[in-house]
Amino acid sequence: MATGTNWHQLATLESGLSLICLTIIWILPLTHPPRVKVFERTDWISYPLIATAVACMSVVLTMGRYYWWQEKDWIGEVLVVGIIALTLSFMVELKRKNPIIDLRWLMTPEMVLFTGSMLFVRMLLSEQTTGMVGFLNLVGLLNDQLMALFCVILVATFAGLVVVSIIHKANRIVYIHLFSIALIAIASLTDAGSTVDTRPEQFYLTQGMIAFAGAVFLPTALWLGFIRALQFGQSQIISFILVFLSTQNVGAQVGSAFLGTIQILREKFHSSVLVENISLQNPLVSERVAQYSHLLKPVLNDGTQLNAEGLALLSQKVTQQAGLLAYNDVFRVVFYMSLGCFAVLVVHIIVGRILMKKQTVG
Repeated sequence: MATGTNWHQLATLESGLSLICLTIIWILPLTHPPRVKVFERTDWISYPLIATAVACMSVVLTMGRYYWWQEKDWIGEVLVVGIIALTLSFMVELKRKNPIIDLRWLMTPEMVLFTGSMLFVRMLLSEQTTGMVGFLNLVGLLNDQLMALFCVILVATFAGLVVVSIIHKANRIVYIHLFSIALIAIASLTDAGSTVDTRPEQFYLTQGMIAFAGAVFLPTALWLGFIRALQFGQSQIISFILVFLSTQNVGAQVGSAFLGTIQILREKFHSSVLVENISLQNPLVSERVAQYSHLLKPVLNDGTQLNAEGLALLSQKVTQQAGLLAYNDVFRVVFYMSLGCFAVLVVHIIVGRILMKKQTVG
Protein backbone atom coordinates (compact mmCIF):
# COMPACT_ATOMS: atom_id res chain seq x y z
CA MET A 1 0.00 0.00 0.00
CA ALA A 2 1.44 3.34 -1.06
CA THR A 3 1.89 5.94 1.67
CA GLY A 4 0.98 9.61 1.43
CA THR A 5 4.67 10.46 0.95
CA ASN A 6 4.92 8.14 -2.03
CA TRP A 7 1.87 9.71 -3.66
CA HIS A 8 3.39 13.15 -3.02
CA GLN A 9 6.57 12.03 -4.78
CA LEU A 10 4.55 10.73 -7.74
CA ALA A 11 2.71 14.06 -8.04
CA THR A 12 6.04 15.88 -7.90
CA LEU A 13 7.41 13.65 -10.67
CA GLU A 14 4.37 14.35 -12.87
CA SER A 15 4.74 18.10 -12.27
CA GLY A 16 8.42 17.90 -13.18
CA LEU A 17 7.67 16.07 -16.43
CA SER A 18 5.08 18.73 -17.31
CA LEU A 19 7.62 21.48 -16.71
CA ILE A 20 10.16 19.65 -18.90
CA CYS A 21 7.58 19.47 -21.71
CA LEU A 22 6.84 23.18 -21.30
CA THR A 23 10.57 23.98 -21.51
CA ILE A 24 10.95 21.93 -24.70
CA ILE A 25 7.99 23.76 -26.25
CA TRP A 26 9.58 27.12 -25.49
CA ILE A 27 13.01 26.06 -26.77
CA LEU A 28 11.67 24.42 -29.94
CA PRO A 29 8.68 26.51 -31.01
CA LEU A 30 6.62 25.42 -34.00
CA THR A 31 5.50 27.70 -36.80
CA HIS A 32 2.10 29.11 -35.99
CA PRO A 33 -0.59 27.68 -38.28
CA PRO A 34 -3.36 29.87 -39.69
CA ARG A 35 -5.66 30.90 -36.87
CA VAL A 36 -9.43 30.92 -36.99
CA LYS A 37 -11.70 32.30 -34.31
CA VAL A 38 -13.67 29.28 -33.14
CA PHE A 39 -14.51 30.03 -29.51
CA GLU A 40 -17.81 31.73 -28.75
CA ARG A 41 -19.45 33.18 -25.67
CA THR A 42 -21.71 30.15 -25.37
CA ASP A 43 -18.59 28.06 -24.74
CA TRP A 44 -18.52 29.57 -21.25
CA ILE A 45 -21.76 27.68 -20.62
CA SER A 46 -20.97 24.43 -22.45
CA TYR A 47 -17.46 23.86 -21.08
CA PRO A 48 -18.38 24.02 -17.36
CA LEU A 49 -21.42 21.79 -17.92
CA ILE A 50 -19.40 19.18 -19.83
CA ALA A 51 -16.57 19.33 -17.28
CA THR A 52 -19.03 18.93 -14.40
CA ALA A 53 -20.70 15.94 -16.08
CA VAL A 54 -17.38 14.21 -16.77
CA ALA A 55 -16.10 14.90 -13.25
CA CYS A 56 -19.28 13.54 -11.60
CA MET A 57 -19.28 10.43 -13.77
CA SER A 58 -15.61 9.86 -12.98
CA VAL A 59 -16.22 10.12 -9.24
CA VAL A 60 -19.12 7.68 -9.37
CA LEU A 61 -17.33 5.15 -11.57
CA THR A 62 -14.11 5.35 -9.56
CA MET A 63 -15.52 5.26 -6.02
CA GLY A 64 -18.79 3.39 -6.53
CA ARG A 65 -17.44 -0.12 -6.07
CA TYR A 66 -15.39 0.83 -3.01
CA TYR A 67 -18.30 2.39 -1.09
CA TRP A 68 -20.71 0.11 -2.96
CA TRP A 69 -23.22 1.48 -5.39
CA GLN A 70 -26.36 1.47 -3.28
CA GLU A 71 -24.88 1.95 0.18
CA LYS A 72 -24.02 5.67 0.11
CA ASP A 73 -26.53 8.40 -0.72
CA TRP A 74 -23.88 10.76 -2.02
CA ILE A 75 -23.05 8.39 -4.89
CA GLY A 76 -26.58 8.74 -6.24
CA GLU A 77 -26.55 12.50 -5.64
CA VAL A 78 -23.30 12.96 -7.58
CA LEU A 79 -24.67 10.77 -10.38
CA VAL A 80 -27.84 12.89 -10.58
CA VAL A 81 -25.76 16.09 -10.77
CA GLY A 82 -23.69 14.54 -13.58
CA ILE A 83 -26.76 13.48 -15.54
CA ILE A 84 -28.35 16.93 -15.16
CA ALA A 85 -25.15 18.67 -16.27
CA LEU A 86 -24.80 16.33 -19.25
CA THR A 87 -28.44 16.87 -20.26
CA LEU A 88 -28.12 20.65 -20.02
CA SER A 89 -24.92 20.61 -22.06
CA PHE A 90 -26.65 18.55 -24.76
CA MET A 91 -29.58 21.01 -24.79
CA VAL A 92 -27.18 23.93 -25.23
CA GLU A 93 -25.13 22.17 -27.92
CA LEU A 94 -28.18 21.18 -29.97
CA LYS A 95 -29.28 24.82 -30.19
CA ARG A 96 -25.90 26.16 -31.28
CA LYS A 97 -24.92 26.92 -34.84
CA ASN A 98 -21.27 25.96 -34.21
CA PRO A 99 -21.36 23.46 -31.34
CA ILE A 100 -18.30 22.15 -29.52
CA ILE A 101 -19.71 18.64 -29.83
CA ASP A 102 -21.84 18.05 -32.90
CA LEU A 103 -24.35 15.63 -31.42
CA ARG A 104 -26.20 15.13 -34.71
CA TRP A 105 -22.98 14.02 -36.36
CA LEU A 106 -22.10 11.80 -33.41
CA MET A 107 -25.49 10.08 -33.72
CA THR A 108 -24.75 8.93 -37.28
CA PRO A 109 -24.36 5.12 -37.57
CA GLU A 110 -20.64 5.33 -38.36
CA MET A 111 -19.79 7.48 -35.34
CA VAL A 112 -22.01 5.46 -33.02
CA LEU A 113 -20.18 2.32 -34.17
CA PHE A 114 -16.80 4.02 -33.71
CA THR A 115 -17.64 5.34 -30.23
CA GLY A 116 -19.12 2.03 -29.10
CA SER A 117 -16.15 0.00 -30.36
CA MET A 118 -13.63 2.32 -28.69
CA LEU A 119 -15.49 2.15 -25.38
CA PHE A 120 -15.84 -1.62 -25.55
CA VAL A 121 -12.21 -2.32 -26.43
CA ARG A 122 -11.03 0.09 -23.73
CA MET A 123 -13.13 -1.90 -21.27
CA LEU A 124 -11.46 -5.11 -22.44
CA LEU A 125 -8.03 -3.58 -21.95
CA SER A 126 -8.98 -2.89 -18.31
CA GLU A 127 -8.25 -6.58 -17.73
CA GLN A 128 -4.65 -5.50 -17.49
CA THR A 129 -5.01 -2.74 -14.90
CA THR A 130 -7.92 -4.09 -12.87
CA GLY A 131 -7.59 -7.85 -13.26
CA MET A 132 -3.91 -8.67 -13.50
CA VAL A 133 -2.63 -6.02 -11.08
CA GLY A 134 -5.39 -6.78 -8.55
CA PHE A 135 -4.66 -10.51 -8.76
CA LEU A 136 -0.94 -10.08 -8.12
CA ASN A 137 -1.55 -7.61 -5.28
CA LEU A 138 -3.84 -10.16 -3.66
CA VAL A 139 -1.08 -12.77 -3.57
CA GLY A 140 1.17 -10.25 -1.83
CA LEU A 141 3.20 -8.76 -4.70
CA LEU A 142 3.84 -5.02 -4.72
CA ASN A 143 5.05 -2.55 -7.34
CA ASP A 144 8.75 -3.32 -6.91
CA GLN A 145 8.12 -6.97 -7.74
CA LEU A 146 6.09 -6.08 -10.85
CA MET A 147 8.70 -3.93 -12.57
CA ALA A 148 9.84 -6.70 -14.93
CA LEU A 149 6.24 -7.41 -15.91
CA PHE A 150 5.58 -3.75 -16.69
CA CYS A 151 8.78 -3.63 -18.74
CA VAL A 152 7.45 -6.56 -20.79
CA ILE A 153 4.17 -4.66 -21.27
CA LEU A 154 6.08 -1.56 -22.37
CA VAL A 155 8.17 -3.52 -24.89
CA ALA A 156 5.06 -5.27 -26.24
CA THR A 157 3.30 -1.92 -26.64
CA PHE A 158 6.23 -0.46 -28.55
CA ALA A 159 6.42 -3.60 -30.71
CA GLY A 160 2.71 -3.26 -31.51
CA LEU A 161 3.17 0.35 -32.60
CA VAL A 162 6.07 -0.62 -34.85
CA VAL A 163 4.20 -3.53 -36.40
CA VAL A 164 1.03 -1.55 -37.05
CA SER A 165 3.03 1.24 -38.68
CA ILE A 166 4.44 -1.33 -41.12
CA ILE A 167 1.31 -3.34 -41.96
CA HIS A 168 -1.25 -0.53 -41.76
CA LYS A 169 -3.45 -0.12 -44.83
CA ALA A 170 -7.05 0.99 -45.16
CA ASN A 171 -8.28 -2.38 -46.43
CA ARG A 172 -6.52 -4.23 -43.59
CA ILE A 173 -7.96 -2.30 -40.65
CA VAL A 174 -10.89 -4.62 -40.00
CA TYR A 175 -8.59 -7.66 -40.04
CA ILE A 176 -6.11 -5.91 -37.74
CA HIS A 177 -8.97 -5.30 -35.31
CA LEU A 178 -10.05 -8.92 -35.62
CA PHE A 179 -6.52 -10.05 -34.80
CA SER A 180 -6.24 -7.75 -31.78
CA ILE A 181 -9.57 -8.93 -30.33
CA ALA A 182 -8.47 -12.55 -30.81
CA LEU A 183 -5.26 -11.82 -28.88
CA ILE A 184 -7.22 -10.35 -25.96
CA ALA A 185 -9.57 -13.36 -25.92
CA ILE A 186 -6.73 -15.89 -25.91
CA ALA A 187 -4.77 -14.01 -23.24
CA SER A 188 -7.76 -13.58 -20.90
CA LEU A 189 -8.73 -17.25 -21.23
CA THR A 190 -5.17 -18.24 -20.36
CA ASP A 191 -5.15 -15.92 -17.34
CA ALA A 192 -8.38 -17.54 -16.10
CA GLY A 193 -6.34 -20.57 -15.02
CA SER A 194 -4.24 -18.63 -12.50
CA THR A 195 -3.65 -20.04 -9.02
CA VAL A 196 -2.18 -18.89 -5.72
CA ASP A 197 1.24 -19.96 -7.04
CA THR A 198 0.99 -17.76 -10.15
CA ARG A 199 3.68 -15.10 -10.30
CA PRO A 200 4.47 -12.25 -12.72
CA GLU A 201 6.51 -14.59 -14.92
CA GLN A 202 3.34 -16.48 -15.82
CA PHE A 203 1.77 -13.22 -17.01
CA TYR A 204 4.61 -12.17 -19.32
CA LEU A 205 3.12 -13.77 -22.44
CA THR A 206 -0.55 -13.01 -21.83
CA GLN A 207 -0.10 -9.41 -20.72
CA GLY A 208 2.34 -8.85 -23.55
CA MET A 209 -0.37 -10.08 -25.93
CA ILE A 210 -2.93 -7.69 -24.46
CA ALA A 211 -0.51 -4.75 -24.62
CA PHE A 212 0.36 -5.64 -28.23
CA ALA A 213 -3.36 -5.90 -29.09
CA GLY A 214 -4.09 -2.47 -27.60
CA ALA A 215 -1.16 -0.88 -29.44
CA VAL A 216 -2.40 -2.40 -32.71
CA PHE A 217 -6.09 -1.59 -32.29
CA LEU A 218 -6.11 1.99 -30.98
CA PRO A 219 -3.92 3.71 -33.64
CA THR A 220 -5.81 2.11 -36.54
CA ALA A 221 -9.18 2.98 -34.97
CA LEU A 222 -7.97 6.55 -34.36
CA TRP A 223 -6.83 6.86 -37.98
CA LEU A 224 -10.10 5.50 -39.31
CA GLY A 225 -12.18 7.84 -37.15
CA PHE A 226 -10.02 10.82 -38.05
CA ILE A 227 -10.42 10.16 -41.78
CA ARG A 228 -14.19 9.94 -41.39
CA ALA A 229 -14.19 13.19 -39.42
CA LEU A 230 -12.27 14.95 -42.20
CA GLN A 231 -14.88 13.80 -44.71
CA PHE A 232 -17.43 15.96 -42.87
CA GLY A 233 -15.12 18.97 -42.79
CA GLN A 234 -12.62 20.48 -40.37
CA SER A 235 -15.44 21.64 -38.09
CA GLN A 236 -15.83 18.05 -36.86
CA ILE A 237 -12.21 17.63 -35.79
CA ILE A 238 -12.78 19.11 -32.32
CA SER A 239 -15.83 16.89 -31.81
CA PHE A 240 -13.85 13.84 -32.88
CA ILE A 241 -10.93 14.61 -30.56
CA LEU A 242 -13.30 15.09 -27.62
CA VAL A 243 -15.06 11.81 -28.43
CA PHE A 244 -11.79 9.89 -28.69
CA LEU A 245 -10.38 11.26 -25.45
CA SER A 246 -13.69 10.70 -23.68
CA THR A 247 -13.92 7.08 -24.82
CA GLN A 248 -10.42 6.41 -23.51
CA ASN A 249 -11.07 8.06 -20.15
CA VAL A 250 -14.64 6.93 -19.59
CA GLY A 251 -14.00 3.49 -21.12
CA ALA A 252 -11.16 2.83 -18.70
CA GLN A 253 -13.28 3.93 -15.75
CA VAL A 254 -16.33 1.94 -16.87
CA GLY A 255 -14.15 -1.12 -17.45
CA SER A 256 -12.52 -0.79 -14.05
CA ALA A 257 -15.89 -0.27 -12.33
CA PHE A 258 -17.55 -3.14 -14.20
CA LEU A 259 -14.77 -5.69 -13.72
CA GLY A 260 -14.14 -4.56 -10.15
CA THR A 261 -17.81 -5.00 -9.29
CA ILE A 262 -17.83 -8.48 -10.79
CA GLN A 263 -14.74 -9.35 -8.75
CA ILE A 264 -16.38 -8.24 -5.50
CA LEU A 265 -19.64 -10.08 -6.21
CA ARG A 266 -17.87 -13.28 -7.21
CA GLU A 267 -15.56 -13.06 -4.20
CA LYS A 268 -18.59 -12.99 -1.89
CA PHE A 269 -20.04 -15.97 -3.74
CA HIS A 270 -16.87 -18.07 -3.59
CA SER A 271 -16.30 -17.10 0.03
CA SER A 272 -19.76 -18.30 1.05
CA VAL A 273 -19.26 -21.58 -0.83
CA LEU A 274 -15.85 -22.19 0.74
CA VAL A 275 -17.02 -21.32 4.26
CA GLU A 276 -19.96 -23.74 3.98
CA ASN A 277 -17.51 -26.60 3.44
CA ILE A 278 -15.28 -25.71 6.40
CA SER A 279 -16.01 -27.50 9.67
CA LEU A 280 -13.76 -28.29 12.59
CA GLN A 281 -15.26 -31.77 12.54
CA ASN A 282 -13.53 -32.29 9.22
CA PRO A 283 -10.12 -33.92 9.91
CA LEU A 284 -8.48 -32.01 7.05
CA VAL A 285 -9.67 -28.67 8.44
CA SER A 286 -8.55 -29.57 11.96
CA GLU A 287 -5.15 -30.61 10.62
CA ARG A 288 -4.73 -27.31 8.75
CA VAL A 289 -5.68 -25.28 11.85
CA ALA A 290 -3.17 -27.30 13.87
CA GLN A 291 -0.45 -26.54 11.30
CA TYR A 292 -1.15 -22.81 11.49
CA SER A 293 -1.22 -22.94 15.29
CA HIS A 294 2.10 -24.78 15.33
CA LEU A 295 3.72 -21.94 13.37
CA LEU A 296 2.75 -19.51 16.14
CA LYS A 297 3.98 -21.61 19.06
CA PRO A 298 7.31 -19.73 19.33
CA VAL A 299 5.44 -16.49 20.12
CA LEU A 300 2.27 -17.79 21.85
CA ASN A 301 1.96 -20.21 24.77
CA ASP A 302 -1.76 -20.21 25.52
CA GLY A 303 -3.49 -23.14 23.78
CA THR A 304 -6.83 -21.39 23.38
CA GLN A 305 -5.19 -18.33 21.83
CA LEU A 306 -3.13 -20.54 19.53
CA ASN A 307 -6.28 -22.24 18.29
CA ALA A 308 -8.01 -18.88 17.75
CA GLU A 309 -5.05 -17.53 15.79
CA GLY A 310 -4.94 -20.72 13.73
CA LEU A 311 -8.60 -20.25 12.84
CA ALA A 312 -7.90 -16.60 11.95
CA LEU A 313 -5.09 -17.63 9.60
CA LEU A 314 -7.34 -20.22 7.97
CA SER A 315 -10.00 -17.54 7.50
CA GLN A 316 -7.44 -15.29 5.79
CA LYS A 317 -6.44 -18.10 3.45
CA VAL A 318 -10.08 -18.78 2.58
CA THR A 319 -10.67 -15.08 1.85
CA GLN A 320 -7.56 -14.98 -0.33
CA GLN A 321 -8.62 -18.10 -2.23
CA ALA A 322 -12.10 -16.66 -2.78
CA GLY A 323 -10.52 -13.47 -4.16
CA LEU A 324 -8.29 -15.43 -6.54
CA LEU A 325 -11.24 -17.45 -7.82
CA ALA A 326 -13.13 -14.18 -8.33
CA TYR A 327 -10.30 -12.73 -10.42
CA ASN A 328 -10.35 -15.88 -12.55
CA ASP A 329 -14.03 -15.22 -13.11
CA VAL A 330 -13.15 -11.67 -14.17
CA PHE A 331 -10.70 -13.04 -16.73
CA ARG A 332 -13.42 -15.37 -18.04
CA VAL A 333 -15.84 -12.45 -18.36
CA VAL A 334 -13.26 -10.58 -20.45
CA PHE A 335 -12.84 -13.71 -22.57
CA TYR A 336 -16.59 -13.98 -23.21
CA MET A 337 -16.82 -10.28 -24.00
CA SER A 338 -13.90 -10.59 -26.42
CA LEU A 339 -15.46 -13.65 -27.99
CA GLY A 340 -18.73 -11.78 -28.52
CA CYS A 341 -16.89 -8.82 -30.02
CA PHE A 342 -14.96 -11.18 -32.31
CA ALA A 343 -18.20 -12.79 -33.49
CA VAL A 344 -19.84 -9.41 -34.17
CA LEU A 345 -16.80 -8.30 -36.15
CA VAL A 346 -16.83 -11.50 -38.22
CA VAL A 347 -20.52 -10.98 -39.00
CA HIS A 348 -19.75 -7.38 -39.97
CA ILE A 349 -17.08 -8.56 -42.41
CA ILE A 350 -19.35 -11.20 -43.94
CA VAL A 351 -22.29 -8.80 -44.32
CA GLY A 352 -20.00 -6.20 -45.86
CA ARG A 353 -18.74 -8.67 -48.45
CA ILE A 354 -22.29 -9.78 -49.29
CA LEU A 355 -23.39 -6.18 -49.82
CA MET A 356 -20.35 -5.48 -52.00
CA LYS A 357 -21.12 -8.51 -54.17
CA LYS A 358 -24.74 -7.40 -54.55
CA GLN A 359 -23.60 -3.92 -55.60
CA THR A 360 -21.17 -5.43 -58.10
CA VAL A 361 -23.81 -7.72 -59.59
CA GLY A 362 -26.37 -4.93 -59.70
